[in-house]
Amino acid sequence: MGTGILTGLVIGCSAGVSGRESASPSDPAAGGHGAAISSATPPSLQVTVEDATYGTLIVDTLPGALCGATVQLPSGGTVLASAFFTDHPADAHGRVTWSYATPVAGAGTGSGHYRVHCALAAQTAEASRDFVVP
Repeated sequence: MGTGILTGLVIGCSAGVSGRESASPSDPAAGGHGAAISSATPPSLQVTVEDATYGTLIVDTLPGALCGATVQLPSGGTVLASAFFTDHPADAHGRVTWSYATPVAGAGTGSGHYRVHCALAAQTAEASRDFVVP
């Protein structure tokens, strides 16, 4: 007797599900969760140097990317400002800025070089740009 009741419940539940067409997972009225399913791939991580001058480096990338930068001065030395010791997250607009006090002792004159690297999820990107030390 207990088996007949259990069978009836299973059949009743099965009939309710199989009698209905497949509901879209994004249709809450049809039993979906309401979230749209996207097949779009995430945007590709890129780094664009917007400004590279003696004392300032500004780059654009994807919001939330973690970016680090290095500076090579015309003398071959590097800038040891604290801003360059850790990676910085890109803001909500994808912008990251580094700045340091100038003049840098022993910088020399001529061309210096910035190198920046950013990472987000499993993507990485790099960019570089020269600047002039007067």
